[in-house]
Formats: sequence, structure tokens, C-alpha cells
Amino acid sequence: MKIAIFSGADPESLVPSGKKLLVSKITKLLTNLGNSILLICYMAERGQQSDFAGARIIRFKSKTPAFWRSYRYYQKFLAGTVDAVIEFAGSSLIWSPLFVREPKVVIVDQPPGDITSRNISIVPALAGKRIDNLFTTVYRHAPAFTLSESVSQQLQQMGYKGEIQVLSAAPDFPSLRRLPEKESQPTLIHCGRLAPSKGVENLIRLFSKVLGKFSHSRLWIVGQGSPRYEQHLRRLARRMHLRSKIIFWGYVSTETKKELISRAHLLINCSFSEGWGQSVLEAAALGTPAVVNNVPGVSDSVKDGITGYIASTRNMEAMAEKVTSLLENQLLYRRMQKNCLAEAKVLSWQKAGWQVLETLRQVASLSTLVEKEQILRPLQ
Repeated sequence: MKIAIFSGADPESLVPSGKKLLVSKITKLLTNLGNSILLICYMAERGQQSDFAGARIIRFKSKTPAFWRSYRYYQKFLAGTVDAVIEFAGSSLIWSPLFVREPKVVIVDQPPGDITSRNISIVPALAGKRIDNLFTTVYRHAPAFTLSESVSQQLQQMGYKGEIQVLSAAPDFPSLRRLPEKESQPTLIHCGRLAPSKGVENLIRLFSKVLGKFSHSRLWIVGQGSPRYEQHLRRLARRMHLRSKIIFWGYVSTETKKELISRAHLLINCSFSEGWGQSVLEAAALGTPAVVNNVPGVSDSVKDGITGYIASTRNMEAMAEKVTSLLENQLLYRRMQKNCLAEAKVLSWQKAGWQVLETLRQVASLSTLVEKEQILRPLQ
């Protein structure tokens, strides 16, 4: 099949993200299955074209809205020339059902508007809810994929009427064969973008509570955000007299990130909004249990009491208790480590490619039947 993919994330971007990994994996899988892929990145950092894993990447670097960029490109180059269209939807949308005539599916890494609706400010919250409502109206007939069962349920609760399937996510590297050596002092780690929706401020407050029982513990914060927000986090750490206990690593290479996660005792995810917990899956593959907020997406990545703990949302006291209980009980901690490696070994991205391709074929076949019926009906 000749497939056009619209995405706000660029698989060759220097900025790491779960969505970048997802776009990269799906593009590679569909290409390996013998499809011709054209990937249109409408929020690119640079404007040139390139080849990626057998696919052609077209990049837009423009100040015009993503909808108009995508609409104009589709009308000029794609309409009637491709077999199917995939849109990666989430924090950015091009509203493809409004102009794409070919069979289409949508891959939802998290419900659109979900980040803004979980913000503290009432104005962004209302805007987020409106986007959610508009999304279910415009995309209601398009088959959808999510990366977690909880996000699938969230879409259904929003009133989404199309078929929803859950894709199987996996770590981006093989699991360790044996348990890794940990730091001599209790070490917690956060991996991911630094943003208010990721709950990094709550993470720092949680860490202060953990220090009450484990005074020699440390916190590693791995990832980048806006300079202004990073400065805010550093000031918060200083005000709480934690600066000597917290290391802000910033952006690190994949190999360095793997090393840090494997050396840390626990991965902590205080996020208020996730499509799925990629960092949690990667931590499991490196023998590091996780303690996470009970929010859609990330909570699906942890088997509560088996590969980590799921704590009450925004309840830092409860979350700190989960952390300290694991650090205190070495027998339970070691059992969870082994469970993490065992669970991560069976995960694979391979099935995801087949799921998307089979659905595209079914939708294309159904579309062809409908067109034939429309042509034959006047002749009957």
C-alpha cells in the first residue's frame, strides 16, 4: 500500500519524546512490511526533506497553522495518489477527516486537550474540554489506535464512536539478562520532558518526604524543558534545601539514560497526563521498578504490586509511602526487579505494525465496496 502519514513529531528530531519513538516505530514497521511510506512532519524543526528507514520525510517549517499546511499539501500532492492516510493525533491535530477522502485511521497517543484540561488554570482547562468534544465529533467515524486500555476507555467516555484498538508498546531495547548493580545510596530517577503536566514539582516535594526516612537518598532528574521552567524547578529545590541532593542531568544520550535508569533504585512518574508509560517500560527492561500516579496511560504500564506501585493521583504522602516501603523491604524489591525483567522480555512492537496495516486494508476494502455500490446503484 502507498500510505501517507501526518505527524507533528519528527522521528529524526534531536529532542527525545515518546511520540517521536512511536512515529519512528510505526513508520519502520509499515516500511518493513512492504509498504511505500510518505511521512509528512508538519511541525518540523527544519524544512528539508530526507529518507528515513525506507520512508520519505516531507517537513514543513512555517508559521501558518498545521491544518492549512497539511490541507494544502494534501490537495496539491496526495489527493487520489495514496491508498490510505494515518494521522498521529494528540497534543497536535490537523483534523484530517475534514479533507482526506482516502481511507484513514488515527493513532491517539493521548486524548487531545488532555494536557490542558489537567492544568491548574481554569481557562486552559475549558479550552482542553472543548478540543476533546470537537475531536470526538470530527473523528467519530475513523478507526483509532491507542497505546493503553485506559486511554481507549477515556476516548469512549468522551463519546468516540469509531472502533478503538490498543497497540502493544515495548521498550526500545532488549531487556537485561541479569539484575543490574544499583547505587550504594537510595536513588530515585525521573526520565522525560520537564513540564508542569509531568508533575516534576510534585516529584521534588515527594523526594523531600522520602528524605525523612532515607536521609542519604538522591534524586536524578533526566530530561529537558523550557529554560524558564527548569529555572523554576531549580529554585524550588533550593527553597526546600534539596539542591545538594538533586542532580539535573538535562538531555543525555540513550546509552547514558539506560545506564542511569539501571543504576537507580526506582523510577518515579508523577505525571498528570500520559498516553502510555514508555519510560516505565524502559525502566522495567533495565530491572528498575516504578512508582507512578494513577492516571490513564502510565498506570497501564505498571502491574501494581508486581512491577511497581500505582499511587493515588496527586497524593504525595501516599506515593512517598509506596517509595519508602519498597526501599525498606529488600526481599520485595528484589522480587519486583525480577518481575520487571520477566514482563519486559515478552513485550514487542512487531504486533503493532500488523494491527495498523490490517485495519488500513479493511478500511480500504470497505471503502472500495461502498464506491462500487454507489456506481452500480443508478444502473439497477
